[in-house]
Amino acid sequence: MQFLRMSMVAAVAATAVFAVACGGDDGGDGQPASSDGGASRTQFDGRAAQPTPTKAAAEAQATQASIIQYRGGYGGTTDTEPLTVAEAVESVGKSGQVCGTVMSSDHDPEHSFKITVLNFDKAEDPDFFVYFWDDPLRIGTWPDKADRSIDLTTYFNGRKLCVEGRIELYKDKPSINANYWHQYTFQDE
Repeated sequence: MQFLRMSMVAAVAATAVFAVACGGDDGGDGQPASSDGGASRTQFDGRAAQPTPTKAAAEAQATQASIIQYRGGYGGTTDTEPLTVAEAVESVGKSGQVCGTVMSSDHDPEHSFKITVLNFDKAEDPDFFVYFWDDPLRIGTWPDKADRSIDLTTYFNGRKLCVEGRIELYKDKPSINANYWHQYTFQDE
């Protein structure tokens, strides 16, 4: 019984300490809070009150906060100058536009996505390459979709090309996955 009484006294004391620490029932200035049903006063924290934004300003701020600048593997605008193949090798993990000459291309019909690889600046063992998947996974107006006689394994060979996207490692080599046609810009046209 005495234990129960001591527990209740401790609980009441803890509640009182908590109420005092949080401002209790007063407005923080030692005066009782209003009991007329209106808003209670709050403790002054030393900061100036922030103006309540208008609906238009709040909507504009929310819209701006929701805009995502995607600069990933699907292209998009970049803020930098085009990169050479040598610069692309040093820029793994960044987005950019890489320009060079396609020296050779390889197509692997046995790959699960039937990959095509465009080797930049070297026909064998390139320092950088671009790759894309087979027709169902490519987006945009690819030339072989309009004219089925075009073979993409030879279409790019010898052409000066810029490809925009995120430079990542694929098979331990810097590369860009470029399945969107708008990622490609031909410099020789």
